Amino acid sequence: MKIHGLLFRKILQAGYEALVRMESEVNAINVFPVADRDTGSNLVQTLGPAVQALPETPHLGNLLVALEDPLLESAQGNAGLIFADYLLGAAQDLAGETAVSASRFAETLRKCAAQARTAVAEPKEGTILTTMSAFAEGFAQEVREGGDVPDAWVRGLEQAKQALAETQEVLPVLKEAGVVDAGALGFVTWLEGGLHALLEASPKVEVQALLLNATGTSEIQHLLQQWGTSVVVISVDTRTRIHVHTAVPRAVLRHLVRHGILDRYEITPLPSDQSSSA
Repeated sequence: MKIHGLLFRKILQAGYEALVRMESEVNAINVFPVADRDTGSNLVQTLGPAVQALPETPHLGNLLVALEDPLLESAQGNAGLIFADYLLGAAQDLAGETAVSASRFAETLRKCAAQARTAVAEPKEGTILTTMSAFAEGFAQEVREGGDVPDAWVRGLEQAKQALAETQEVLPVLKEAGVVDAGALGFVTWLEGGLHALLEASPKVEVQALLLNATGTSEIQHLLQQWGTSVVVISVDTRTRIHVHTAVPRAVLRHLVRHGILDRYEITPLPSDQSSSA
């Protein structure tokens, strides 16, 4: 699967909309580097003008280059400037690319995370920088193991969420306040919104599996509903059958083995007009 301009436009927009919904929550936990309760607003104000300026183009490089001036003009606050530089790194690295593969995008994510880090005079772990690096690492790991863009995004998001949870252990001020880092939460929120758009736009497959000695079947069902449609989970004694239409079959299987013994499974491609039917 290739990431092209129209797809990444949807990802950027959905990520921005997710930030708008979470703006007040991100503001409320902002205690580092200064407890001025504006990180969520700064991220929204940074991305807003850029998203509004996005052209309708299939050319990925042209789309990203169109972000440069709006981002530079609208970037606000510590997290806003860091996130702007992260996206500017993508624009610089992919300027001539019409569309890119998962492996090429993984390389870009690594460069973006590194560029954002160099923009900060005294970079700190336990911040948005840490979640950017974690996302890049998780995305690249999944690609190395054979995953395509949607599965890689999920894997990267999982590692970013883990890094987010750990920010409280890295920065004493966060632990004292009982919160995670606001900038890191903002970045993870953007990733979650972007994943929603990515899943909607990606080809689906049917996954059917038999799990033995399953635990947490309600948790399995909840997770599958986030990643797909036509979710059915039924159990008899120690056997649990699972059905889902999803764009991330590798993520589904990876999580199923955490809940039991994966006895067998089938993955079947779905016609595009049937990917959300029963």
